[in-house]
Amino acid sequence: MSLFSHQPVLLTEVVTSLQPKAHGRYLDGTLGGGGHASAILEASSPDGFLYGCDRDAEALAAAHDRLKPYGDRFKTRQCSARSLGLDTLGHLGVGARGDVTVYTDHPDRERMFQRPRYVFKAGEMIVRDGELVASPTGATHVVKPAYDRAIEKHIADYYQRFMTVRPNNLRVAAGEIEDDGRGRLVVHHTGRRV
Repeated sequence: MSLFSHQPVLLTEVVTSLQPKAHGRYLDGTLGGGGHASAILEASSPDGFLYGCDRDAEALAAAHDRLKPYGDRFKTRQCSARSLGLDTLGHLGVGARGDVTVYTDHPDRERMFQRPRYVFKAGEMIVRDGELVASPTGATHVVKPAYDRAIEKHIADYYQRFMTVRPNNLRVAAGEIEDDGRGRLVVHHTGRRV
């Protein structure tokens, strides 16, 4: 059992805004202790799936313990958004994108982190003094890694010899990725990895 402790901030507002549903697939790139992830899995019952990553090994252990009741409906990995090919996320350098939360200092850290003073999402203030003041629509993020197209022939040959389906049966066309009209589609083109 991990000693990691974290109180998820704006849990109800996040779940209400996301509107998780059965069959849904979700990515939590800042898994922390799994508070938001647990609520998403609960709301997407019986078969919603969540992939969660975090850099902090202690946080991951705590999240894994917290999410155990959901069986095989989640997978966790220690990684950062940058390692997923999202090079404008997961760091604080020039060109980084992210959300900012400001807290009023208090000696009781648990109490301090329960009520954010301000939360900014994509440059817009959405929380002031612990109260939700705006509910911007989010986005569906898709990663499109660069690859050597010559590999497609080898894959097609393999499928022809050993599989009962063809690679074209597995392709996901851009129009098949839906955002349910609640946001926008953001495609992250990543560089070729060597």
